[in-house]
Amino acid sequence: MPNPDLVYDVGLHNGDDSAYYLALGYRVIAIEADPTLVERARERLKVPIVQDQLQIGNVGIADREGTLPFWICEGKTEWSSFDKASATRRGRRCHSVDVNCVPFAKILREFGVPHYLKIDIEGYDRSCLDGLDRNDLPNFISLELTDPGVFAHLRDIGYSRFKIIIQNNHAAIRRVTRHWTHALTRRLPLYWRSFRYRLGLPVATRSLRLPPDAPEYPGMKWKFPYGSSGPFGESTDGDWSTLEEITALYDEFRAGRLEYGDPGSLIWHDVHAKRG
Repeated sequence: MPNPDLVYDVGLHNGDDSAYYLALGYRVIAIEADPTLVERARERLKVPIVQDQLQIGNVGIADREGTLPFWICEGKTEWSSFDKASATRRGRRCHSVDVNCVPFAKILREFGVPHYLKIDIEGYDRSCLDGLDRNDLPNFISLELTDPGVFAHLRDIGYSRFKIIIQNNHAAIRRVTRHWTHALTRRLPLYWRSFRYRLGLPVATRSLRLPPDAPEYPGMKWKFPYGSSGPFGESTDGDWSTLEEITALYDEFRAGRLEYGDPGSLIWHDVHAKRG
């Protein structure tokens, strides 16, 4: 059974997501392949580590145990990957480090099944899905949406409700009739946030009030930094959809018929799913 107090952050990166989960009072298991990012996160989040609320594993996820070269994208670490082509997108330079890898099923056996599983590991998200036990799944899951086939795959392993969340502002895509003025007012803030982020300026995409019983900052408004995965579970924006509904919605999204235009104009978007 999922542990209601446990969250997995697979793809820790700079620790923004784990900081939010910790503020809500969850115990967090974080996974990150980049050793430099791991050291920075351990310094940033040293208090919950000492309090045994957070554990960070400097490992990669693969189909078998062993050592693999991990390609670190220079200047854009969120593109780092075990796939060199992914790390060198748009002419980016990269260098490799050897990283110990383990199957995701082994991590689940060691730490237990979480309430929520966040996955963001640049092209290797399916490696985590393959390690899940269909009879013992996290209640909620999210991963980067790069393959439309992931909806059916999630349904086949036991998830029945879905959302597509735009990561520029953590809003759910909706079936809204597009008018050029509406589309302009919706999309300009996305481009503005992206521009400020590229300049290295702080950007918040969404605010959410923490519950009164949150152990840290109870009742405070949490501002989600640009690039973070944002809220999860029932705190996400929008309504849950069936497989048929979300597939049809995504087809319209890809065709550019929804309020945000086509996916190519955005930085990235996630699929969130929950068990039936």
